[in-house]
Amino acid sequence: MTFFNSKNVSVKNASSIYLVYGTTTFLSAFLLFLVQPLISKYILPWFGGTASVWTVVMLFFQTTLLLGYLYAHLISKYLDLKKQATLHICLLFGSLILLPILPGNGWRPGANDNPILHILILLSICTGLQAVILSATSPLIQSWIAKIKTKDSPYQLYALSNAGSLIALIGFPFLMEPFFPIKVQSNLWSILFFIFLLCFIFCVIWLFKYGNIKNINAVNNSAKALEIKPTIKINILWLTLSAITSILLLAITNKISQDISVVPLFWVVPLSIYLISFIIPFSSDAFVRWFLKNLFYILLFSGIIVFYFFVSMSFTTFKLCLIVTYLFMLFLFSLVCNTELVKTRPGNKHLTVFYLMIALGGVIGAIITGIIAPIIFNSYLELPLVLVFCFIITLAILFKEKLSLIYLIGKQNFAFKKPIIIGSIIFIIYFLLVGGAGILFLTKNNISTVESARNFYGTLKVKESKVQDLNKQMLYLLSGSIIHGSQFAEQNKRYWPTTYYGEKSGIGLTFEYFLNENLRVGAIGLGAGTLATFGKKNDYIKFYEVNPQVVYLNKKYFSFLKDSQAKIEILLGDGRLSMENEKPQNFNIIVVDAFTGDSIPVHLLTKEAVEVYLKNLAADGVIAFDVSNKYLDLRPVILKLAQNFNLQEAVISVAGENENGTMPSSWILLSRNSQFFESPLISQSENNEIVKIDNFNLWTDDYSNLFSVLTSPFSNL
Repeated sequence: MTFFNSKNVSVKNASSIYLVYGTTTFLSAFLLFLVQPLISKYILPWFGGTASVWTVVMLFFQTTLLLGYLYAHLISKYLDLKKQATLHICLLFGSLILLPILPGNGWRPGANDNPILHILILLSICTGLQAVILSATSPLIQSWIAKIKTKDSPYQLYALSNAGSLIALIGFPFLMEPFFPIKVQSNLWSILFFIFLLCFIFCVIWLFKYGNIKNINAVNNSAKALEIKPTIKINILWLTLSAITSILLLAITNKISQDISVVPLFWVVPLSIYLISFIIPFSSDAFVRWFLKNLFYILLFSGIIVFYFFVSMSFTTFKLCLIVTYLFMLFLFSLVCNTELVKTRPGNKHLTVFYLMIALGGVIGAIITGIIAPIIFNSYLELPLVLVFCFIITLAILFKEKLSLIYLIGKQNFAFKKPIIIGSIIFIIYFLLVGGAGILFLTKNNISTVESARNFYGTLKVKESKVQDLNKQMLYLLSGSIIHGSQFAEQNKRYWPTTYYGEKSGIGLTFEYFLNENLRVGAIGLGAGTLATFGKKNDYIKFYEVNPQVVYLNKKYFSFLKDSQAKIEILLGDGRLSMENEKPQNFNIIVVDAFTGDSIPVHLLTKEAVEVYLKNLAADGVIAFDVSNKYLDLRPVILKLAQNFNLQEAVISVAGENENGTMPSSWILLSRNSQFFESPLISQSENNEIVKIDNFNLWTDDYSNLFSVLTSPFSNL
């Protein structure tokens, strides 16, 4: 039975109406999830390029999703259709005033601003209204569809909405980021937002033209007694399932970004997998029935995969195994939780409450991961904890499904009166094996942690270990799993330059060239402070460090700074932004060695960044970039910058020397000083490999392309 005016609407028009409603729903989700990586990338340089920026942005958009769903629920409950449509259109036109969405430079944070609060306020002003409206559109339209055509399930539009979100996320790193400057992306988003507004107006027009509103209201009033209101228990279940998957998503995203690089690609891949886990069950009730019936088989197969990768990680250093394992577990557990959501979803009358609980769970998960966890944990402890909860929830769902193989194994193969018991024992033993493999991975390294610290900028650890093949103790400073400096514990070796700062490295040779001069050095990134070993009497070294925890651990455990003969100064704040606000420093050497994950933040590698460096560089000075990296080949980026500014360049890569505590390093040196490059120190150490940059696009604050520098195909993972 449908509720269209039979005199005015044909089957063809009914299909057209549904198509327009579906298109509007799709476009609203597409715009909502396109703006997230777009604005995240834009503001990322303002906050040190840290992975936590994405977590806070996710918290904001989860909150706007909740507010949008709450708004849709309230107006659907208390306003008639005409008032709902009128209010929503008025808000849409009002939001046009706030376009374009990118914040101006006046929104850049100060040195003492709280980064989390600043990001939330910034986003609220620039994109808050649009995000709430876009979030509310899907449940609002679904509630209209539920009232207009009761035979069609509105929940299929939720799958369509998630498909729009998925396409936006995939499209950003593959289609938007590589080809369009970010301001062009913002303008395209504004155009699409206006098109979305027009689509919504068509939805309203067709609702009033073809919808038999009086009949709709009468039928809905008579149907109230037929739909049971969701219980508190069911609401808590929806809330819990949504919160768990939200925590899992953000925890895995943080882990991957911290270990590799803080770039949109490593944000959108986990989020895309998360959305797929929504799309599949919400698209097909048949899939839900099949999935729950075969859940044990699925878990058995999945457990074998997890077991294999954890064991592989125990004996190898391939991070690809770690990434694949985490992403696979994200998909599996999200699919389990979302399938249970579909199975327990309410009737059409209560769908806005259902979505409200899902959104509230997402916000709770984001708050736990983005705000609470950094306060109460000094490492990414939320990741293993949420995995444990996911196993418990999956086990509970498995026990509830009587058709699962956990029951059949015991019944068919053992003479037990209660076959569920033996099936459960087999299941538990199996996951103990998987857990054992995980423990083996976690304890495979004999490096012991001396102290851990965590804040907005990530996790830091000071670890102690013996140098391989040598009976020598060393202290290491790690950001995530990436070594950012080390120092020998032995007194006579504590002042040796280690890691990427060996005497034969590019930066070591640069200091040797200026050996007879009183130097002024600017270093972006403190780490363990190893650079200070090159400082001489009357030298001045100024470190720019965004993370106060790095300064704290440096002073507590490492002695490079206090043992240096040079005058040392540490300035807290992002290096580039700090240099922009200073008078010219006339540095002889500028060292760019600030890392988030295993890569220099993009905003330190752009045309505008080099302009800042040159402003602060002496006429014969050198800019030294540490491009040592397993995953990204940053040489074309730096060499293209050199070409743009008519700078000479030298690429110096050296192998590590284990006995000296050095690691393989690659440095690129830029300067206008031709004598520097003609000196035997540099000319005889320079790499001869030709790096083609003719077709490589210059990176600017408005444009960068990660795919152009990815090592293929993640060969070093």
